[in-house]
Amino acid sequence: MSQTKKGMRYIIITFIIVLPALVLSSCGGEKVPDNVVQVLDENGKKLMEYEYTVTANGDTLKHGQYRSYYENGQIEISSIYVDDMKEGAEHMYFENGSLKMSGWYKNDKADSLWTAFYDNSGKDTEPQKKTVGYWFRGEKVSHQYFYRQDGTLEQYRFYNPMEELFYKREYNADTITEDGCICPQLVMVNETNSVFEVGDTLVARVYFVSPPGVETNYTVQLEGIPESHNPPLQQVYDSYIHYKYVLQQPGEFTIVATNTRIGTDNETEDKVLSFTFVVNTAQ
Repeated sequence: MSQTKKGMRYIIITFIIVLPALVLSSCGGEKVPDNVVQVLDENGKKLMEYEYTVTANGDTLKHGQYRSYYENGQIEISSIYVDDMKEGAEHMYFENGSLKMSGWYKNDKADSLWTAFYDNSGKDTEPQKKTVGYWFRGEKVSHQYFYRQDGTLEQYRFYNPMEELFYKREYNADTITEDGCICPQLVMVNETNSVFEVGDTLVARVYFVSPPGVETNYTVQLEGIPESHNPPLQQVYDSYIHYKYVLQQPGEFTIVATNTRIGTDNETEDKVLSFTFVVNTAQ
């Protein structure tokens, strides 16, 4: 991520083919590898640095480590690029060097767990979590936790796959309030419609609302599968169940996800979500 700073003139230092494998930048005599670009301000301070690759068509793409810097020399953003797209861990920092936010990118979109921190006024101080939340394909989804500076939980939110606030629970000193439904949510990862062919792989994510302080159970079933067939693969993560099954016969099938809330007297309340789809014989 490049940052434009008004009133500054940029100097770009790159490899010059007539020189050896390393070149000398104007940044205090620092040697710059031949696959690295540095962007300096008019006083020679480093503002940005990234590795790159050149395609067969002659295009220059960010590829490898990327860093941007504050004017005081502290790292602002540290990322990884693959063919000009963010891929992997990203860390952002306050100007004093303490961690501001960290997370993960997949195919240039925020993915998996992201954590934001309070400014603890120093990189040697243990960072205090401010928010913790999950992302999928660049959208906020599932569990989101908000903390006070003393470390206590202030609020829990759950976003459905359309990035809409679906449930909220607030934790105050004397009272707890909630708004929304403790219900399952389904995402079809393989982005097809409701018609498949024999041999296709059904891939889905099932998200469950699970606020701290509330006991919940959840299950996922695929109705219509003969007992003789291999069972679906279910991988349970912190924010969802990854559901995968190779469709072995034609017919109509239904995914059924159930989110059960258990009360203080062991009374239960079920919320059920189902998705029906058709499997045709392969053409």
